[in-house]
Formats: sequence, C-alpha cells, structure tokens
Amino acid sequence: MKRILLITVFILSAVQAFSNSFIYLWGGEGISTHNNYNLGMSAGLTYDHALFYRMAFGASVFMQNYNLYYNKEEGGINGVTDRHKSNYAFLSPEFNFHLGKTGRVHVYLTGGVGFNIGCTDTLHKWAAPTALSPGYDSVIDKSANINKMVSRFAFGATEHFYISKHIGMSFTEDFAYLPSLLSTTTEPTDRVFNNNVRQIFRPAYISLRIGFYFKN
Repeated sequence: MKRILLITVFILSAVQAFSNSFIYLWGGEGISTHNNYNLGMSAGLTYDHALFYRMAFGASVFMQNYNLYYNKEEGGINGVTDRHKSNYAFLSPEFNFHLGKTGRVHVYLTGGVGFNIGCTDTLHKWAAPTALSPGYDSVIDKSANINKMVSRFAFGATEHFYISKHIGMSFTEDFAYLPSLLSTTTEPTDRVFNNNVRQIFRPAYISLRIGFYFKN
C-alpha cells in the first residue's frame, strides 16, 4: 500500500511540475520553399495551458506575410511574371508536448484558418515586336484573385531560456503547409504558368521566431 501511495505522489508531483500555463508574445520571419521573393514577417500571441503530464493545449492569434515571385522569361523576348504579397490573420488551435526532464523544449502541432487583411498580386506579360505582331507589355492587377480565407497546418519546436521563475525568452522553428491556394490567378495564354499555379500559390513555409513568455 505504501508503495502505491509513493508512486501516486510521484506521478502527481510530476504532473504538477509540468502543469504550467504559458503566454507568448513573439515575432519572426520566414521564407517559402518555392518561388520566394523576400522574407515574410510574422507576429503573434500564443497561449498554452497544460492539462496533464507533459501535454498542453492552446491557440495562437498571429499575422503572417507571404512574399512570392514567379518568373518565366524566354531570352527577354517574351515572358510572364507574377508578384504576390499578402497578409493573413490566423487563428490556430495547438497541441503541445513538453520534452526533457525540465520541459524546456516544447514540440507542437497546430492547424487553423487565416483571413486576408491586405494583398497585392500583379501579373506582368510582355512580348517583343515581330514582323507579324507589334508586341505588347502589360501589367495587370490580379489582387481580386487572392483568396479571402486559407487554411494552414504546421509543426515545430520551441526552446525556452529562463530569465526568472516566471519570465523568459523563446526561440521557435516552425514549418507550415497551406492546403489552400493563396491566389487563383492564372494566365490562359501561358501553359507553363498555369501548370505551376499550385506550386506558386500553395507554398511550404519555414519560419524562425523569437519571443518573450510568461508562465505560472
């Protein structure tokens, strides 16, 4: 009986040791694995609440910028480019697991939806004049084709560095996938562009984030 009580006390103490709630304020930058143009900034707020040993549930509210560029040019004679820049506000529930004896490393899975809060999408087409054609050079605003809502799934890891008992810094590596297309822009006269639309506007995204957290 004493052994059972000791085991019970040990388990309860271990559960208590990891039963922390965390509030994070963070920012970072990311790049697309395909057709990246520039770093995409992100910033947000995350809350995680431990429910039982090493496991926690929570949610993030954050902004993510996507900064993409597609270029298909044939010797400067003719071509098509697409310049895409969009911002989404995401709400994303999260499952979190604490690793190690001290629980300083958290790994997570998350998925949610994002709503467009600003965008530009510009399609540039040109062709040099020939004996049979005068050529053209046009820039078309395709911002209306950017989707108002997208879904996002991600996994990553967060490392914690304590400043005090309740406050510290966090570093996060996040890998995200978008099942939804950012834009439905197509170019009927360019088969190669159309064949690459899903790759262009459905990027896998790698982000590095730094933040501060409070835990109780």
